[in-house]
Amino acid sequence: MARFNYDWSDTRLQRFIKEGRGQGEGKEYKPWLQVNDISSKGRVTRLHGNKADRMHHFLSDMEKKVFYLYEFEPVVVDIREHYPLLDLLETPEILDSKMKKRLIDNKTSLPHILTTTFLIKLQENGQTTFIARSVKLSKELEKNSVIELYEIQRRYWSEVKKIDYGIITEKEIPEVRCKNLEWLHSAYDLQKWNLEMAEVQTYCQLLIDTIRNSSDSLRSVIDAFDQELHLEVGTGLLLFKHLIARHKLIVDLNKEINFNMSTSCIQVVSEIEGGSIAPNC
Repeated sequence: MARFNYDWSDTRLQRFIKEGRGQGEGKEYKPWLQVNDISSKGRVTRLHGNKADRMHHFLSDMEKKVFYLYEFEPVVVDIREHYPLLDLLETPEILDSKMKKRLIDNKTSLPHILTTTFLIKLQENGQTTFIARSVKLSKELEKNSVIELYEIQRRYWSEVKKIDYGIITEKEIPEVRCKNLEWLHSAYDLQKWNLEMAEVQTYCQLLIDTIRNSSDSLRSVIDAFDQELHLEVGTGLLLFKHLIARHKLIVDLNKEINFNMSTSCIQVVSEIEGGSIAPNC
């Protein structure tokens, strides 16, 4: 997890507020902390999100992995990273005197702005709900000072906002699944791949039909697809990734994708019936 620090002053606080940090949603949301705001000893990342169609800012590889997990879930419609608890001090009923003291900078007397790593918006069966999640290395949670800060966040989300809150550590992150989702991420939107978009839907349906009616290896099916349609090598693979990213094809993402597997092991989602055709293995 990235370790970072940044100078805190009234000027910076007012600038962040004026810039609309922590405000908006979807494409208009601006995270409170951005990669250019900090001096980090870890790896920071800016990554385009497909759902919000904006650049997301991550201060560690762990944050990026958790983002991939939420980005892939169909019920997730918006992901706001580094969400600030700007009105925390307006909820004194959840804070004891020690907690209140922790939230004020001793040098500047300015309030510390706590941020929750992710505020996630969900839509399912016509209902909209939110969950809030912090991302932290498990060893950091052994420190009383850290535990206290996360207890403040828990009280804020659970008791004030009535939003489910939890902490995600490296122990809850499925590494293979995250690696697969990272591999798929760039194939979600094919407009940037110089393909004729009028033909993409036809190609995708052809690949779906081929996989549905074949029991050959995935590798041979994709190679033959490119050759028979006179496509640039790799086009079939890109479409295969796109179809998984769009939930039209289903494979076990908790395992490394094996291109020697039979295509009968791939679940094909039926757009016409709204159901799916189960794999044979």
